[in-house]
Amino acid sequence: MKKIAFLFIFASAVFTFGCSTPSVHVTTPETVLDRVPASIESCAELISNIISNNKIPKKHYDEVITLLRDIGVAESKAEEVKSYGEALNLAYDKVVGAGTTSVKKSEKLVEFGKVLRELYVDSKLKNEEIMDLDFILGRNILKAEQFTGKEFKIIKEEDFALGRNEKMLHINYKQYKKYTLAFEKNEPPYTTAIAASNQNVINRIDIRQMETHNLFPVYFGHDMTHVRYALNHERYFPMLFGASRSKNHLRYVMMGALAEGVDRAQYSEERILCRYFRDIKKLNLEEGVLWIARASEQDLIDVATEIGKKDIFVELAKDFEGWAPVASKKYPTMGVSGLKLDEELDQIFGEMREYHTDPDLVEMYKKRKSEILVSGD
Repeated sequence: MKKIAFLFIFASAVFTFGCSTPSVHVTTPETVLDRVPASIESCAELISNIISNNKIPKKHYDEVITLLRDIGVAESKAEEVKSYGEALNLAYDKVVGAGTTSVKKSEKLVEFGKVLRELYVDSKLKNEEIMDLDFILGRNILKAEQFTGKEFKIIKEEDFALGRNEKMLHINYKQYKKYTLAFEKNEPPYTTAIAASNQNVINRIDIRQMETHNLFPVYFGHDMTHVRYALNHERYFPMLFGASRSKNHLRYVMMGALAEGVDRAQYSEERILCRYFRDIKKLNLEEGVLWIARASEQDLIDVATEIGKKDIFVELAKDFEGWAPVASKKYPTMGVSGLKLDEELDQIFGEMREYHTDPDLVEMYKKRKSEILVSGD
């Protein structure tokens, strides 16, 4: 199957969550998952450490306070901020507030993030620490422009991509490890799931319906390359799935196009975009999706123009004019863990991070490939 894996969101409120594993009953790949509410202790200890460890050095403290004041944060509250992560979340709270989400709000966070990022990149942080902050920034931007649960359209099961393809494997994060190891060895349950697949190309609307529910369609063998990458790169699927719920459709289609850099099955616009991020921007795939997550709409247009594919990406985005995510009785606005979909992404991030030291995966993680692959190379 050739599909663009268009695939969101880091809430400032999730820091009340530890990385315990929620109770989820998984039946067979052919059946729908039973949703058992997860413990609301889900990934906060880890995320909290990310937030608190990236402390603001004295040389940048006054600039951070000024930035926060400039977007309306009270000076007394701004002066309590001790880390870059806290600053990013305080900015999110102020910009988004209790009102509706919108691209206009996310654009305001983009501009704030650009200036703050110059400071934390200048703070002698390790690359992984910078990527963690980029993750928080990108998730906040995506969350600011997301369709909220109230904006999902409720439809009949037979009108829903997941309902029409219920016997196919729509992989969830609890299955990443099991299916990746089986994929590497070409054995069940991966081979069983592929044998049951209709191996049809899915249209973009159906793909996006699936991805808005944090589920990834595995209908062809190479679809597993996305899952394998996500298992070893915890920021990848949260950005992709987050973008699928974004009201910025240009961001969504470009995120999906770059996401195809996990393998070499690419359309021409995907190939050219992947080559641009690899050869011109000198980014690996995880860094690339983080870049798209924190980009302004004009940044995206500029990149599409520079590679000569603006018309194609604009047209792909227009396919989603008037579009909104959908839900059904079997697939409500809760993820497989029983958490809300955006909260579940933080769970994915946390569990994939913990897999770095999993005895079954440690060697795979050490040998992981992060570069962007380009068809024809």
